[in-house]
Amino acid sequence: MNTKAVFIVTALLLVAVATAGVFHLIKKKPDQTSLTAATTMLEALPEIQTIQKAVIAAGRKPFFVLEQENKNTVTISLKESFPQDQHTNRIDTFKIDLTTKTIMVYDITTDSYVPLEEWKKSVKERFL
Repeated sequence: MNTKAVFIVTALLLVAVATAGVFHLIKKKPDQTSLTAATTMLEALPEIQTIQKAVIAAGRKPFFVLEQENKNTVTISLKESFPQDQHTNRIDTFKIDLTTKTIMVYDITTDSYVPLEEWKKSVKERFL
């Protein structure tokens, strides 16, 4: 292969890599926006604030993780990390419809999502 051909192939590869990187960034940005919107909704709930305070009081750190995003529905887990340990624990998982502002919470015992109001009762039992 001559020098000009190598240059053209190299240039095309660089453009392809750069383009893929831009598309990757564009794809990731909505995830962050959705995560921010959903997290803001969750952190406004007094029950989430109660859980976060209890986790902090126990010496752990609460944080949210985006599990899945489908159009206007976001699934987020509230987790806790332990000091000087790689271990994390899932506290609860929420399915949030960003259009209707509906929040459902995963119930591990029934393997289904329950309404937010039902979940609120369990928070009082678990964290107060």
